[in-house]
Amino acid sequence: MHLATINEAETCASGASGDVIPVDIASSKAVAIARPLRETERLPLLQAQGRILARQVLASMDLPPFDSAAMDGYAIAREALDGEGPWTLPVRGRVAAGEVSLDAWDAAGAIRIFTGAPVPPGFDAVVMQERCERRGERIIIRERPRESQHIRRKGEDVRAGTPVLAEGTHLAPQRLALLAGQGVADVEVVRKVRVGLISTGSELRDPGTPLGPGQIYNSNRTMIRATLASCPWAEVIDYGIVPDRRDALGDAFGEAVSRCDVLVTTGGVSAGEEDHVVWALDRQGGTQDRDDRIDAVRRAAGQSERGARDVPPDRPSGHPRRRRLRRRVS
Repeated sequence: MHLATINEAETCASGASGDVIPVDIASSKAVAIARPLRETERLPLLQAQGRILARQVLASMDLPPFDSAAMDGYAIAREALDGEGPWTLPVRGRVAAGEVSLDAWDAAGAIRIFTGAPVPPGFDAVVMQERCERRGERIIIRERPRESQHIRRKGEDVRAGTPVLAEGTHLAPQRLALLAGQGVADVEVVRKVRVGLISTGSELRDPGTPLGPGQIYNSNRTMIRATLASCPWAEVIDYGIVPDRRDALGDAFGEAVSRCDVLVTTGGVSAGEEDHVVWALDRQGGTQDRDDRIDAVRRAAGQSERGARDVPPDRPSGHPRRRRLRRRVS
């Protein structure tokens, strides 16, 4: 999961002594401990934009479902073009999109046809109207078309019974269109990832409230919330501003760990006496990867009826200049 674009970020540190590690390694550690969500829900197709497909979808029909014209023009049988051109053919009928003719068409003539209309049996090419000269009830063709020219053949995009989309596919608009083309009205998706957000810092205030001495506005929360708003698969649980007190942080982390799949925190990760985030993680049964100066909550398997969920914290510092360098995940 990519929560934010980090510019100029090359290393991560936990505030303790020792070497820092590259951000890409820290991110890889977060992915390594992530466990796929198993809970799913079924949504109407128009509500599934941006969600993650929970089950493979197989095609129930060929796409296109029949041979159809890809251009407005004239359907012909190439065998009717004897010798060298130009060729003059009588126009025997007309077929538009959505129409199905039960007539047996004379393949020695041409059929006026429109984009999306079924190509009658026995006709193996469509000559676009710009390449024909119409004279009354006849057309003149000057170039011999190739076989299947401007015809979309049945099943050339998708064959019935073949996979349309794989499990885990991100449902972008074009993929939703593919499902709609198969007549799919609703789809099973992975439930939203519950992302907890904790802003730590006794000095923080929300925008719009007056500042007291030594206080600053909580800009990181706005940045993170705005980033997550662009992720349709995420449900944000915002715990607001938590002061730099161990009891307050311990309570907030306890609730977040019980409810969330991912925990994002800001501030409180340096080595000072007012930085209690690492302590709060330890209190919730987490372990710390001391060698790499990365902290992660590793919940015991089977601890929750919903299944164990790791809570990797993404913890940019509260300081605007340092937040780009503080991707604290494992």
